[in-house]
Amino acid sequence: MSTTTNSISNPNEVIQTSYLTEIVNISPCGKVSVRLNQAEVAVQLFVRGLPALKEGDSVLVDVLANGNVIVRSVVESFQHKRSVIEFTEEKGHAQIAMPEHVDSFSIALGNAQIELNRNGNLRLNGETIVSNASGLNQLLGKPVSLN
Repeated sequence: MSTTTNSISNPNEVIQTSYLTEIVNISPCGKVSVRLNQAEVAVQLFVRGLPALKEGDSVLVDVLANGNVIVRSVVESFQHKRSVIEFTEEKGHAQIAMPEHVDSFSIALGNAQIELNRNGNLRLNGETIVSNASGLNQLLGKPVSLN
């Protein structure tokens, strides 16, 4: 099913939130919907050059400050399609929010790994971990165990 491509009228439009989600519906007339926060939401705009979209495709979408939803790209290797990852940025602070059923989140590159757990545990694994501070470098805990 081909989709109608509406070009972005103002490429500098403010992005309110970005999501990694999936195409849930393509109507017979080519209108596309994605899943955002447990709801089906219509897509208004598409970046030029996207491949033909189909239901179930994993996509990166942006929600603009004016409420329009833009499909930015198709993601080839998103394995857990039932998850919707929300990315928000406001006043210089970025945040990634995971769905409630996700208990841990890991980022790995080579021999380095950061793991965050919903219960508040944080694990850093790597061959060398360096902490630098131009001011106070504080380690708090009850107790703090070194070696």
